Amino acid sequence: VGLGSDFDGAMIPAVIGDAAGLPKLIDALAARGFGRALIEKIAYRNWLAMLERTIG
Repeated sequence: VGLGSDFDGAMIPAVIGDAAGLPKLIDALAARGFGRALIEKIAYRNWLAMLERTIG
């Protein structure tokens, strides 16, 4: 799982709105008990790992 910022055609909750609202999603995950390491994976580390595996 990884977050992106291309919301074209997606149904995004109004509270998030666009990519500028992603910190609100991160805050909501933390408030619901997601740990820092898991949030980092969701926010960017999973994407970095995939890119490293794909392009080195």
